[in-house]
Amino acid sequence: MVLREELTLNYIPNKYIKLKKVSKSIINKEREFAKIDYSLIIAIKKGLRKFGNFYNIIKKNNIY
Repeated sequence: MVLREELTLNYIPNKYIKLKKVSKSIINKEREFAKIDYSLIIAIKKGLRKFGNFYNIIKKNNIY
């Protein structure tokens, strides 16, 4: 059980990197995101910033 939780926590950086890439594609209106509404782009930017702050806190603190 503990091992499974440790593996889950180790996935956080990878998931953040994937989320960041997809978010950047949406913000830049790349490929399938070319027709995304501007209000959604604003929301993605704010969400990415929030999640980035959360990720930085995790990186700075040895919480797991």
